[in-house]
Amino acid sequence: MIQLIVSDFDGTLAGTDLRLPEYARNFAGKLKDRGILFTVSTGRSFSFIEDYIDFLGIKAPVIVSNGAVIRRKDRCFVKKQFDRKKFSAVLEAGDRLDLAVSVTAEGLDYINKRNEWFSREENRTRKAYLLLSDSEGPGQVEKISIVDPSFSGKIDEIERMCSKIPGYTYVRYGNQGFDIISENVNKASAVKELAAVLEIEKDNILAVGDSENDVEMLSYAGIGAVVGNAVAAVRKYADYIAEKDLFDGVMEIIDHFC
Repeated sequence: MIQLIVSDFDGTLAGTDLRLPEYARNFAGKLKDRGILFTVSTGRSFSFIEDYIDFLGIKAPVIVSNGAVIRRKDRCFVKKQFDRKKFSAVLEAGDRLDLAVSVTAEGLDYINKRNEWFSREENRTRKAYLLLSDSEGPGQVEKISIVDPSFSGKIDEIERMCSKIPGYTYVRYGNQGFDIISENVNKASAVKELAAVLEIEKDNILAVGDSENDVEMLSYAGIGAVVGNAVAAVRKYADYIAEKDLFDGVMEIIDHFC
């Protein structure tokens, strides 16, 4: 019996416009009335996902920063950070290559400098980035993100540099981006920790995703499912592939298993 549903956000619940349909309002609250907890597991920061938590009516802890943090608004259950200065050379290389470099700490997103990509993201997400300098801002971070807006392959250089720094988890998004988080951290490790907090067995967990950073989570959960727009490389890890895309696909999956 499914007791917990954990869904990715970008590309699973919402598309590139980051909008949820009106009928998704209090979706988690309606599931809770049926004895099922619903939450999200995302690579995004807590500050980004906070408004969506309210809209969906989520009361359970959420997983953010690709598994580095598990928290509610009023309480943090898990927080795995590292010293951003370990990656000073990587951050400098990102700036030199005109990539979009950001760090996440305590649920907030910081950037070294504003560029066109960050301006577009601020308009798209309706969230502002905080400016960061070497003398200010957080020393301990949850995540470093490096994005190549032009998909030019410059991420390869970042990956080569990071390969010389062992002891961390690196998440590659094709030629688009690269995330750095603490060692042995991913969405699956976070779902396992969340399940322990909630005292729910893995067989009673349904995980839903669409992309490569969801693979571990899909494999760990009792049931792993993907929405219809999931990338081809992820579909083989799914117990069920929805016909519908995005939020409608999530609803289809839940109707099928719950």
